Amino acid sequence: MSDSQKSVLHRYLRRLLAGCGWIVFLFEWFTVSYRTPGNEEVVFVAVLVTSVLLVHLSTWAWITHNKRLARIGGRGRITRYNCPRFSQDHLGRELVFEDQLRQSNEIVVSIVGTSKVYCRAHTWLAGSGQDHLRSLGRGKMEQLLQERSGGQEPLAVNL
Repeated sequence: MSDSQKSVLHRYLRRLLAGCGWIVFLFEWFTVSYRTPGNEEVVFVAVLVTSVLLVHLSTWAWITHNKRLARIGGRGRITRYNCPRFSQDHLGRELVFEDQLRQSNEIVVSIVGTSKVYCRAHTWLAGSGQDHLRSLGRGKMEQLLQERSGGQEPLAVNL
């Protein structure tokens, strides 16, 4: 038997089993409904119809709402995520980042006084570590700290 014949046979078998299931369901439904008082059937049908209508109505309202948002272009513009500001580490040390740090493949992290300095590794190695921090100079470090502290007096930098 080929794959197409198997899929056709499988489809008809599934439909036959589903039809048998519905026949059993309806048979049991009528059997139970004749044994119960008439009042319970009416209440059940009313609750069932009401719930089906409410489900469809709420689904229609939600889809309409999303279509309206998509039409005016307001979908996805509001977020509850606030981008963190990296100005201090968890110990309260001021974070100082060297310019063009994002283009570097390697980063060296150093503690300078009460600050944590992130600089590129190739400039670190070229300046033999502490010499590179000194080459940044007290002025550059204080300028970076001044920018990070929002115009307040910068932290002391001990080189």
